[in-house]
Amino acid sequence: MDADSPEASKVPRSVRVAPLRMVSKAQPGEDRLVVTLTVAELTDLVRQVALEAAAETAEPPPALLDRAGLARALGVGTTTVDRLRRDGCPVVWLGDSPRFELAACLAWLRARGKRQP
Repeated sequence: MDADSPEASKVPRSVRVAPLRMVSKAQPGEDRLVVTLTVAELTDLVRQVALEAAAETAEPPPALLDRAGLARALGVGTTTVDRLRRDGCPVVWLGDSPRFELAACLAWLRARGKRQP
């Protein structure tokens, strides 16, 4: 796509790329593949690679979460966690403190036929 073409004017200026003028040569035994992607496809690809890299380096979540930890994991408030617990969400008690296993809570939510919050 030429930088002055009508198609280029549809692309936000921040993501416009100058036409490729020089291509490096492959080393012997090295394969090269040229691919054309839309901006949306490139964005999705970069997002997927970043998420995979983050997952590889992230610490595993704690086995048991408190109310605030479960709320963060589900993207809801602690009052929603309290409501879910009253509705039967699985809970593990440590003394007087409720704790939650994320996998069990997610399975419970899915079994209820409701979308994850």
